[in-house]
Amino acid sequence: MKKLMLIWILFVATLGLAAAQSLERAPGTSLERQLDWARSQSQASAQETYWFGYAFRRSMPRSAYVLNHWRMSLRDGVVSTNGRSLLPLLEDPWAGMESEFGEDPDQMVSKTVGVLLRFNNEQGRPGELEDIVLGNIELPFPLDEHPLVWAGQVEPAEGFELMRSLYQSGPSDKARRELAGTAAFHDVPDRVLPFLDRVLRDDESEKVRREAAEGLRMVQRPEAVRLLMRTLGQDQAERVRREAVEALGAITIPESQQALIEVLSRNSEARLRQEAAEQLRRHQNPGSIEALRQAAFEDDNQRVAREAVETLARFKNEQGLRALRQVLYQHTDDKVRCEAAESLGRRKDAPALSLLQEALGDELPAAVQKEVAESLGRFAPEQSLSSLIGAAENNPHPAVRREALEQIGRLAAEKALPTLQRVAENDSDYRVQREALEALLKLPEGRGVDTVVSIARTHPSLRLRKAAIRELGDSSHPKAKQALLELAKELER
Repeated sequence: MKKLMLIWILFVATLGLAAAQSLERAPGTSLERQLDWARSQSQASAQETYWFGYAFRRSMPRSAYVLNHWRMSLRDGVVSTNGRSLLPLLEDPWAGMESEFGEDPDQMVSKTVGVLLRFNNEQGRPGELEDIVLGNIELPFPLDEHPLVWAGQVEPAEGFELMRSLYQSGPSDKARRELAGTAAFHDVPDRVLPFLDRVLRDDESEKVRREAAEGLRMVQRPEAVRLLMRTLGQDQAERVRREAVEALGAITIPESQQALIEVLSRNSEARLRQEAAEQLRRHQNPGSIEALRQAAFEDDNQRVAREAVETLARFKNEQGLRALRQVLYQHTDDKVRCEAAESLGRRKDAPALSLLQEALGDELPAAVQKEVAESLGRFAPEQSLSSLIGAAENNPHPAVRREALEQIGRLAAEKALPTLQRVAENDSDYRVQREALEALLKLPEGRGVDTVVSIARTHPSLRLRKAAIRELGDSSHPKAKQALLELAKELER
């Protein structure tokens, strides 16, 4: 299926390039000389705006794609085809493409990436860099009607050197930001690392430094981790420091995990600790679980503790489940315990279901049990209905009974009809009875309408009879509307 999706993208994206785009191939032996030629040609022809482009190869996960620095995956669905691919410009467009059709989506494969630079000669500013577009060569690039000078496929080192040279020429903040990010994408870490080091140390623009920090995620080396940790300790801009933590998460080597654990356990900024907790999801091993468990119990910032719990739920192994159970039963903050219950509901697997069913019957605080009931409602009726029915009838806390009834109503399971009838007629809490009335009217094919009508006619509580009439009026089911008309006629008599 993914192979067919990619072929469709290629087919649509490559339509119409030659007809819509003025194309010239740049002569010359080096990329910089080819760009010089493009500049001279544009000035000679009084062409105000033009594109200059080239392609290079780099290693990427098989399912990963990038377009204009936006990372995507075929697992996310079909990408937009509003644009034109550069694939027809390659001498052998399909060379190496077979590697993209394997089974393992995370396997690293070599892909062709295109870079387009838009220059402008207006108002006496010859060759001003206006925009950069970077993306997998087969994806649709947002080209306009301006001419394109194409330099062909080059070595990554040559493309990087052009980015560095353009950066050093002192362009605008926007151009420097895009150059830093594009330079980082070239798979030449020995050149990229010192370049980004200099940008992080010396560039006055926070946005440029933030782009440099993000670019380090492309370098899977301990040196990149050290640069990011130095940035965390020295950069004055909070957004740059936060970007550094996000980049640490994208680097999947052991040194990155240790750095994230250090940020989570020692950093003085709660927002950075929270980000570190989220990024540890990429390091699925016991060290991360223990660090997250400690943060859940020991961090004095509730947001950090809750983020640690949410990340723990992503570890679908026995150790991660034990940590969640410990938070659910032993934490002193009910909101953190509720986060554990909510996170278990998002997992929607058998171990999470078992733990939630157990927790709903235990003597946990009402607020926590209410969250447990809501999380059980995320599961299929055949998995969770019996537990919710038990809670609706027997839980000592009215708030928990109401939540169980709300989830039963959402599941709309006919099997719950007898329980809903008993609760609506006999529960000691009026609000619980109201919730049961609502759930009865959500049953399929109007199966609960007769019970609500009976309560409206004969229940000894006038307040509940009025509530039943109101619920019938609010229902959109034709059977409820008809019953309401009949009740109105009875009252007229």
